[in-house]
Amino acid sequence: MKDEEEQLYLVCDDTNNDISLDEIDLNTLPPEVLEKMRKIVRDLEERCNVA
Repeated sequence: MKDEEEQLYLVCDDTNNDISLDEIDLNTLPPEVLEKMRKIVRDLEERCNVA
């Protein structure tokens, strides 16, 4: 869990742009993965104060 939190903080850093969500075909992901991604995005929005 600690590693996952560290990764979330890295995503908040604008200099870490190695992976773009545009490169991921969301239609190929299973529903549980999509739900997990949504949760991560919600958590990131809270941590990074992104509207």
